[in-house]
Amino acid sequence: MTELNGGCTPCASRMKNNTISFPTMDGLLWVDPGKATPVLPEGEIYIDEISVDDKPYNPDSIQLEELPAKSGEIIIRLAISAWSNKENIYIDYQLNDNPAWIPVNTEKEIEIRFNLLSPGNYKLKIRKHNGFGTDNYSYKEIAFYIKMPWYQQWWFTILVVLAVSGIFALFYNIRTRQFKLDQQRLEKLVAEKTKELQKKNEVLEKNDSIKTRLISIISHDIVTPLKFLTSAGKNLIEKRQQMPEELQLETIQEITNTSQELQLLSTNILNWIKYQNENRRLAMENVNLYELVGQVTSILKSFASTKKIILENNVSPQLSLYQYYEPLRIFIYNLLTNAINFSEQAKIIIGADKSNEGYKIWVQDFGVGMTPDQVQRITADEIIITSANIGNRRGHGLGYLIIKDLAKMMGATLQIESERGKGTKVSILIPLENIGK
Repeated sequence: MTELNGGCTPCASRMKNNTISFPTMDGLLWVDPGKATPVLPEGEIYIDEISVDDKPYNPDSIQLEELPAKSGEIIIRLAISAWSNKENIYIDYQLNDNPAWIPVNTEKEIEIRFNLLSPGNYKLKIRKHNGFGTDNYSYKEIAFYIKMPWYQQWWFTILVVLAVSGIFALFYNIRTRQFKLDQQRLEKLVAEKTKELQKKNEVLEKNDSIKTRLISIISHDIVTPLKFLTSAGKNLIEKRQQMPEELQLETIQEITNTSQELQLLSTNILNWIKYQNENRRLAMENVNLYELVGQVTSILKSFASTKKIILENNVSPQLSLYQYYEPLRIFIYNLLTNAINFSEQAKIIIGADKSNEGYKIWVQDFGVGMTPDQVQRITADEIIITSANIGNRRGHGLGYLIIKDLAKMMGATLQIESERGKGTKVSILIPLENIGK
């Protein structure tokens, strides 16, 4: 009988007369079982082909190469140095010292497949059973490395950490700055509201003080003259026959002067009350200063003549400005009444000039004048309304209060030049930017 070179454990297809027949390419081969010596598969394990995602790699250099990141399918095809039936070949593999050996299916191709392995180092150990006996194996080891994807590299992790830290820091800074801005806006709003409330409170306190003083003025400086007028009138009616003509003329003159003072005081009170309303709507218009001064002097001419005072209009007939007409008229009216009230047998000059700074309107008298302390009290932020006398002349300060309020309304600045016994010059400067069109 003949022995098959490289044969394996017999796997007979037919037995006859203690012989075994094998199919061959040309026919049958008869073997005597008694004389046949079994030859088991042996020899080294050979790597026939390695492919990664259908890309072939040289089996001899695979251990020196790095496989690409995100390698999908890795196929390792084996070759055995023996000619035998595949059912008699037993191959197992172990990956990274995994205690379990995984058998390789040898029915078709002898290959080992891996899919979607994680990045890192791998050691593949392959063993082939060489025959009977314990631990009768041949071994083959393959070490390979799968690259780490760029987004899993240490530098990318650091960049991500830095980027996240930067974004967080930026967000924190933006939020912090936003909080600071909100806090500043809130503080500014609170400060503005507080200032507004303080201003309103000051105005209320000022108005309350002024109203209290006005009540005092009305009760004293209006009621008392009215009592005098009543008493003087009765005396003229009841005791006229008994009164000398000179006394009668003196009484009539006092009645006239008292009536004029009452008229001026009442007018000032009404004007002040009228322009305390901040919501009062006023419209600017083109005003001829010469004509306006002429209208006011014609109203006060009789009052001035009783004191033998001449009112002199030195304003240029061509001088005009765009301003609030009514406040400007009341302003000039109060300047003149104050001058008349504290002058005697003299003249009062009203003038106006235009310069690069603006329009300057002034009234100059040659009356009793004021001391620096009196000027300071009048020009102070809170003018005190009082019925005290200045140079033995009755004054209330109400006229100057109206003058200051109207100057503020027109955006003008007030200036007083005065010397005791020589007179007073009161002027306002209206800047060009507050003149209007």
